[in-house]
Order: sequence, then structure tokens, then C-alpha cells
Amino acid sequence: MDARTFRQWQSKQHEAEKEYARRILLTPKGSKERRQLLCDAYSDVIGNFLDVYDPGGGESNNSAMVAAVVKSQLTAHGKDYRNSKVFDLGCGGGNLISTLAESGMDVYGVDTSRDAVERAKQKLSKFAMSDHVYLGDFLDYKAPTKFD
Repeated sequence: MDARTFRQWQSKQHEAEKEYARRILLTPKGSKERRQLLCDAYSDVIGNFLDVYDPGGGESNNSAMVAAVVKSQLTAHGKDYRNSKVFDLGCGGGNLISTLAESGMDVYGVDTSRDAVERAKQKLSKFAMSDHVYLGDFLDYKAPTKFD
């Protein structure tokens, strides 16, 4: 994929993400409609991302690559990625959010695994952000801030 085509794809993906996020936030928490929108968004947006990037092995093995994409997206939309507020849904043990924090981002995460959340908190403690990782179901997660 050449650079122009990639930028067009990237812009289309960003618009799709924004539209899904808008629709999800307007539906009641815990509703069947919201759960279906989340499934649709994941299939559409993440599926298209994986078709283009095909990272394999999950983000935990590709944190640097995913962090570069996050920086690129923020920069492409006029944000200075340093100090940007970024949320990792299903943050696991914190590999990605730790990598993003090293870049100067203000990171937050949620996961349903108690052990994973504890590992993520430990990794973020050196950035004084261990309180930014939450144990819970993202469908009922109340964001403490707005994210970039």
C-alpha cells in the first residue's frame, strides 16, 4: 500500500472509529444494543486494522508497533502525543500502556483479569500512573477523563 492510499485508509478508519464511539456512548450502558455496537465496532475497525497491519501474536508482542500507530494517529489529527490521554481497552498486563507511558502519554486501562491489572499497575508505578488501571467490565467502565 502506497503512502497516499494508506493515508486515505487511515482517515476512513479514524472516521469509522469516531462514529462507532459516538453511537456507543449514546446507547444505554449494559443494553443489548450497546453490546451489539461494541461487537460490530470491534469486527469492523479492528478487523480492518489487522487486515492491513497483520501484526500476529497479539499487541503484547507488538507494543512498539502499536505505539507507533497511536503516535501517528494523534499526530495526524493535530495532537502532540506527549501528554495525550490514551485508553487501552483490555490492557492485559500493561505492555502497551507501559510503552505509551514511556513516550510521555497519560495512559489509562481496564481489564477483567485481576492478575493482569496488578501486573499493569506494577509496570505503571514507575510513571506514577498505577491508579490509572482499573479492574472491571469495559461495558460499565466510567472514564475518569476524556481521551484523545
